[in-house]
Amino acid sequence: MKRISLLLSAALVITGLSACVEVDYTGEKFKPVTRIKVFDNAKEVPLNEYYVIGRASGVALEGYTIPEIKEKLLEKGKEVGAEAVAFGYGRISRITPRPEMADQTPGSLDPEGNWGFGSAPDGSPIRTNCFGDYVPNEQKAQFSYKTTVHAVYFRKRTGK
Repeated sequence: MKRISLLLSAALVITGLSACVEVDYTGEKFKPVTRIKVFDNAKEVPLNEYYVIGRASGVALEGYTIPEIKEKLLEKGKEVGAEAVAFGYGRISRITPRPEMADQTPGSLDPEGNWGFGSAPDGSPIRTNCFGDYVPNEQKAQFSYKTTVHAVYFRKRTGK
């Protein structure tokens, strides 16, 4: 029983680590802040009061909403010392499998340890099963989706 709970805990940790929002930031870094002003878009930012210090993209696979991604981008803004942030539109896009993999999924390993991909004489995809026999692959490709949100970070102008 103890072993099952340990395996379940490890699976939950791995799932939690693989399902996250990836934030890619480019720009200057300042002392972290605790508060950040939010603008709905960059046109609302008074450029006579603020200047751009950096940009970021937040990307997450299925299971995350745009507000959750924006929250991660806000955390990044506070971390890099931004005093304001403007968000771009969120975009959901489909991740397409590679063309050569579109109608195939990994089969079992063949005796030499290779994945058994190939085509039958009629061109239909095939794979090898655990006995080394060729079998048709009837499973269709499964598509995934990702959501991307962009942010621009600002700091107040000083010395006027």
